[in-house]
Amino acid sequence: MSYWGLAGGLWATSTFAVLTVLVMVNPNGHSRLLAVLFGSLALAFVPAIVFSMLPGVRRREAVLRFETVLCLALAFLGIFVLGDIGWPVILSPPTILLATGAGLVFQGRRAKAD
Repeated sequence: MSYWGLAGGLWATSTFAVLTVLVMVNPNGHSRLLAVLFGSLALAFVPAIVFSMLPGVRRREAVLRFETVLCLALAFLGIFVLGDIGWPVILSPPTILLATGAGLVFQGRRAKAD
């Protein structure tokens, strides 16, 4: 079980779920399609939660790496397309947690053995 991956997946999923609810409740001129986009992004991080909880899964690191790349892509997309610095700030904690769960950082003894 990967607690770091589980925490990162829950954080990312809950972040986009909260954004979905906020747009649905109070759109402030935004289209409700934005809520559909945020909802689909929340669902995109569910595999990180599922694969982190399953014991003995060989594909866990690959799934967590994919979710890490997704977080990074969304952060950079927010900067370059929307011109908003808030996206990297919002997505940095789940990105760090997913990267740690995937074994990309803080590998410890396993990195020394390779």
